[in-house]
Amino acid sequence: MAYTADYLAKGFNYQFRVRAINARGASDASASSDLFITALVPSVPLALDLVSRGSGTITFKWEAPTDNGGLELTGFKIYIAQGSGEYLEVVSSPTELNPTILTYTSTGLTAGLAYKVEVSAFNPIGEGLRTDHIFVFAADLPQSPVNPPSVFEFS
Repeated sequence: MAYTADYLAKGFNYQFRVRAINARGASDASASSDLFITALVPSVPLALDLVSRGSGTITFKWEAPTDNGGLELTGFKIYIAQGSGEYLEVVSSPTELNPTILTYTSTGLTAGLAYKVEVSAFNPIGEGLRTDHIFVFAADLPQSPVNPPSVFEFS
């Protein structure tokens, strides 16, 4: 048999005991169940966006998720992929040590190449879903010509 306990508050611990009841009465209660924590993983971080880029670096920011899953956030994980390659988790992210940090600068990238970035939040229960990716080139934008032509001719 199974039972679903609805309407439990998030962020609390629960234990359950079972008692059988029939025409002759109720049994003794069972031993307590394992501890259940009514928390979830956090929702997706918001507003992932590029802050700046330079030759071999990109800096991006995001906002904390609207739902922490019922527990305090313990950090953010950052994933970077070169072009259409596989994502790698940035393990040296300071956000894993301080969940109030909402920016990250990735260095050592190859100038001129495209990168994709995603971010997820995590709490003691686990990691939530990742943001949609942003697509960034690790290079400054080309500068306008110093003396642009003042007249354009069309044929």
